Amino acid sequence: MKAQSIRISVGIIGLGALLYFLACSPPAPTNNGNQNQSLAPNQNQASVNKASLAMQPCDDYGSGHGAHANAIKKEIEDKMGPSLKKLLKDQNNPNGTFTVEVKKADNGRYYVGYIRGKISGDDNLKDLSDILNDFQSKQDCLRVVFLLPGPVSASLTDGGGFEWTACEYPMVVCPNGECCMAVDTNTNSNANTPSSNTNANANTP
Repeated sequence: MKAQSIRISVGIIGLGALLYFLACSPPAPTNNGNQNQSLAPNQNQASVNKASLAMQPCDDYGSGHGAHANAIKKEIEDKMGPSLKKLLKDQNNPNGTFTVEVKKADNGRYYVGYIRGKISGDDNLKDLSDILNDFQSKQDCLRVVFLLPGPVSASLTDGGGFEWTACEYPMVVCPNGECCMAVDTNTNSNANTPSSNTNANANTP
């Protein structure tokens, strides 16, 4: 009887020690922790790769640039939902509030879009930007889009407005449609040029 009591006491002490050890020891690393630790750098790397994605050179369509520009314009308009098409000004809807034009860049192979006028509604501007983003491929090569104020009959190239480009800042679109670093035209170009305002307010006798 005494031996049995001793065995029970030793068992209880051993069980208590085991519970105490388990409660006070740090948790073992799990696979989820390792996955989370290795996943974050991969996600960051993916973001860097996406941001630094280089545009491919655009095809040279020769005398067919006008036809390709019209094809881009038509496809943009075809992708518009009913809400946007209600606002699109064309032959079928002369009371629309904005127009879409696409032209070849003056000094490059790529294409430039001009969205002029007024776009209203909750998601219409987002929907239009999503459509324009679909045309950055080599085949379409729409690299720059200008969002210009109305009236819709004004010149396409009168400046102003907001410029969207397919290249990540600080890169710009090169003539062949690729993205390249911008050249600082002010670097040492005016180093020896005196200020035009020097002595501009000097008193004359």
